[in-house]
Amino acid sequence: MAVGCFLIYLSSNGAVAVPNNYLVESFRDNSQEVGIALNVWRLLLGLIIPFFIDEWEVRVGTGWVFGIAAFINLFATCLVFVLMWKGSALRKLSLLQPRTTEDGVRIQ
Repeated sequence: MAVGCFLIYLSSNGAVAVPNNYLVESFRDNSQEVGIALNVWRLLLGLIIPFFIDEWEVRVGTGWVFGIAAFINLFATCLVFVLMWKGSALRKLSLLQPRTTEDGVRIQ
């Protein structure tokens, strides 16, 4: 169970940075607001889990709780891989085109 907890927490913490960076870069004009909103959601979800995890474990059992959490993390990690693989193509599909490119500034 300790290894399962370790893998769940490791994957959930590892999967947070890529979508955060992707969304902040997608909304460059409002990057601070996007970062604040994402961190508030992450904080709220982290704080409310202890309020329902015990009841969930009583209803379905420990194995199902960790199994479902693992599948949710696996699904989220797959979405992160899609963002890393096709992120620039997905940004081009946006209705609001960014004013700048992802190439950065050329320094001479």
